[in-house]
Amino acid sequence: IALSGGPSASANLGGVVVFRTIEGKRHAARFDLMKIRNGESVDPIIYGNDLIVIDGRTPNPALDDFVRGIPLVGMFVALF
Repeated sequence: IALSGGPSASANLGGVVVFRTIEGKRHAARFDLMKIRNGESVDPIIYGNDLIVIDGRTPNPALDDFVRGIPLVGMFVALF
């Protein structure tokens, strides 16, 4: 995240989603960046093909529902 210039001022740091392909299937895990920065949560290992998404746009109810549906336990769950 830092290498990309960091999150915008309006970014939702409590709902950072990491997408990863595991055995040919897309998985996702949600992390709370503020808890990671404060040392309250473990910083996940990020691999070269991972996609990190931090929503920083005008609120989008569909995206919010999707992000909330991914467990905030730092575990990857299959999407499809």
